[in-house]
Amino acid sequence: MNLFKRWFCKKEPKLTPIGITIGILKAVDPNSLRSVFSSDMSIYRVHTYFNNIVEYSKFLKEVTYSLEYSVLISTQKIPTDIKVLYKRDFYVDSKNRYIDPVSSSKEFIDLAIRFLTLYEEKEVNDRDYNTERNLYLLNGVISNIHILSKEL
Repeated sequence: MNLFKRWFCKKEPKLTPIGITIGILKAVDPNSLRSVFSSDMSIYRVHTYFNNIVEYSKFLKEVTYSLEYSVLISTQKIPTDIKVLYKRDFYVDSKNRYIDPVSSSKEFIDLAIRFLTLYEEKEVNDRDYNTERNLYLLNGVISNIHILSKEL
């Protein structure tokens, strides 16, 4: 009987690294980031391509659109230099104004989950030239989102 069950039972799908990152992002509570500007949080750092979360969210919107509609992404739009910022500085915009950490984190998490889901879907299904090239160019962004998901 055990042999029968093992042979015919459905195997659970294995989690991919992107699936794990999506799970981590879903577990992040944006309300826990209310105290990001307190002195207790001043020692935490984030590794990111962008100076603040608004720039990163804008980039994710553009890239998600490009992936969804198979628009070729310019290599100049892909970031290459990782910056190490204090966590509180990640929530300060380019005009040195504080950004609401709860709403901006929620938007960033939603965009990152959408981007990762679309990336994984395109990786399996679509194989035209633009999509294939975009997937290759965005490997570093996937890694950075994985790192950021653990640091948020």
